[in-house]
Order: sequence, then structure tokens, then C-alpha cells
Amino acid sequence: MKDFFKKLKNKYQVTILNRTTLAESHIFSLTRLNVLTYVGVFVIILSILIGLLLVFTPFNYLLPLRKKSQL
Repeated sequence: MKDFFKKLKNKYQVTILNRTTLAESHIFSLTRLNVLTYVGVFVIILSILIGLLLVFTPFNYLLPLRKKSQL
């Protein structure tokens, strides 16, 4: 179990290269814990936005729980 948490904190370097010149355009230093955190926050924000879209727009009439008489 300690090995798992130790791997979460290992640092990795992600380098984005320009295809034509092969110059480094961006360099990121990430850990697995950072990536998991970013993905989790992205999923939560995306879920909230989709929920708001379904509740406050006409898309809510596509939900099976919504009755047509509430137009």
C-alpha cells in the first residue's frame, strides 16, 4: 500500500514538441496524483454543467420523468 502512495507522488515530465521545428513548446511537471485530481475536478464540473443544461433548458422535456402536461 505504501508503494502505491509513493507512486502517486513520483514526478513525471510531459513535453509538447512542435512538429516542424522539433522545438519544445510546453513542458509540464506532473504527478499521478495531480492528474487524478484534474480528471476528477473536470468530471465534477462537466456533470454539473450537463445537469444545469438538462434542468434549465428545453432539453429537460427529453427526460422520462418529465410529463408533457408541464409545458
